[in-house]
Amino acid sequence: MTDGDALRRAIVADPDDDTPRLIYADWLDENNQPDRAAFIRHQIEAARADPLPARAAAARADALLEANDAVWSRHARTKVVRADYARGFVGHVAVDVGRFAEVAPVLFAAEPIQSVKFIRFRPDYGGPMYADLDAPEMGRVRDLSLPEGFRGVSEEELDALAASPRLVNLSNLTLTGNGPVPAWLSRTLTGKALPNLTGLTLVEMAHLGPGLAVAAEKAGHRRFKRLDVSGVTFSVLHLQRLLVSACMRKLEELTVRPPEGALNTMSQLDLGWVLPWDTLRKLDLGGQWLGPNGVHDFVRLPECKGLRWLGLSGNRLRAAGARVLIESKHLNLNYLDVRDNDLGDDDLAALRARFPQALVEG
Repeated sequence: MTDGDALRRAIVADPDDDTPRLIYADWLDENNQPDRAAFIRHQIEAARADPLPARAAAARADALLEANDAVWSRHARTKVVRADYARGFVGHVAVDVGRFAEVAPVLFAAEPIQSVKFIRFRPDYGGPMYADLDAPEMGRVRDLSLPEGFRGVSEEELDALAASPRLVNLSNLTLTGNGPVPAWLSRTLTGKALPNLTGLTLVEMAHLGPGLAVAAEKAGHRRFKRLDVSGVTFSVLHLQRLLVSACMRKLEELTVRPPEGALNTMSQLDLGWVLPWDTLRKLDLGGQWLGPNGVHDFVRLPECKGLRWLGLSGNRLRAAGARVLIESKHLNLNYLDVRDNDLGDDDLAALRARFPQALVEG
């Protein structure tokens, strides 16, 4: 075993620690692989740095990856549908249902993978995921995305997931458009399954709102950090009950985008009261039609100073809404999305001058 092999094993053994990754980059430099070394350093810098240096480092890393990806990830690409890098190494893979248990031992021995997406191209494709969920490598998975669509995953498979002792370290779960979720989600959130779950992405499940609100009120033993309920229909009462639940008091990232044609319920809430501003860092309220007054209700609060990412696309801001953002005394953003708000070039220029460290998309 070479020094490089030993260093890669150290990276795989402790994916959260950047030190072995940087030591490995030094080893690559010493062994005539400067591009691979630079790529690792740039991605780590992008993950650590303030906004402008981070974007520059990410751009340098992307250029190196585009030129070398076919070589660097060839061992993974023959086994998975997709492989993506995080901090210099393959950290996320998308795998066909029924194949994970077969390919995981080789992949997880070579790369510090912590994120997995299961893909099922049709309901009968690949068989059930029971063997996949029982693979020892699932113990290293922090972020799991299940097959998408109304028939993407069965309730029996969801029950197997909740009962799996392998998933004790799972912190983020993504479900998109799945049919059998509401009853299962209620049982899971209110019970003891998946004890370290702190992130939920529940997208395009319009029927989920009432059940999720009730379940959240009964899940006081949990503390969620991330929640995405884009495309979920809520009444004003159910959305308020969800957001003020004890399990949501530590939210750091929140996305609430209404289904097309549905009520824009966030505009009817007192955002200064219902959101956990002390911890919130990312807020996406695209399509909520807040208008200038709705945005003013929270950007005037001193507590919003911790917000770094703000999505306000499709909120009918116009020039008056831009002025509200520009005149806010507390906002300190590194990303602002104000697309589809009838803003002129002068409005966008003034927003970019107000938030010089931010990427302002308009």
